[in-house]
Amino acid sequence: MPRFSSTPGPEAIPGAERRGLSAGALESSIHEMGKGPAVLCLHGFPDSPATFRSLLPRLADAGFRGIAPVLRGYEPSSQPADGDYGIRALVDDV
Repeated sequence: MPRFSSTPGPEAIPGAERRGLSAGALESSIHEMGKGPAVLCLHGFPDSPATFRSLLPRLADAGFRGIAPVLRGYEPSSQPADGDYGIRALVDDV
């Protein structure tokens, strides 16, 4: 699993836990906040999980667990060797 500094970076979401995630051969990370039923927040191009920095606390306050993964290609360890960024590959990751 990738290791991350606890020092907030430009993509940090205040109050969210950031941890490593494996999706097949790819290594990435997720940002999550709250307890309860999961709500998956998927970003598109050119966005990132930081898109949900205002939504994750609201989901947590409402009793949900907001999960915002970093999708393929947005971290160096999540760039596929075959260069496949097609919708089928993205769906398979999730």
